[in-house]
Amino acid sequence: MKFDINRKSEDLAYLAGYIDADGHIGLYWSKNNNYYGLELVITASRIDILEELQAIVGFRGYIVTVKGSKTSKRNYSRLKYTDRKASKVCEMVQPYLRLKGAQAVLCVQMGLHRRKHPNGRGFDSKAYYVPRYEEMKRLNEGNKSDLIR
Repeated sequence: MKFDINRKSEDLAYLAGYIDADGHIGLYWSKNNNYYGLELVITASRIDILEELQAIVGFRGYIVTVKGSKTSKRNYSRLKYTDRKASKVCEMVQPYLRLKGAQAVLCVQMGLHRRKHPNGRGFDSKAYYVPRYEEMKRLNEGNKSDLIR
């Protein structure tokens, strides 16, 4: 799969705004597969917005519509990129992010590391991922105002 990360700066800034406002960049642990995975999720109430963001990215993600809670009458949708695609999207928008720039840098670093070690051979995965998992967890908790650059 070949990715083209050359996009218009206005489009990437628009995408970064959505990620900062209604996005999540994370590293998760899958107990079933004994695997650390990257994810980028953007949430919106309108699916057409997510389709527009997906067009800006230039490659497909997973769009899922979720029913709102019992008290909410609205449904919402999520655009999700995982692993290699999440890393590439973070690489594209990282210069434009304000609140989630640190998470994007960590995501890009892990994506580059995975390309260097595609089979997970040649390094101790627990020693590599556990500190990054804890760092990502710390970045995604609490007040974000101190992370604004």
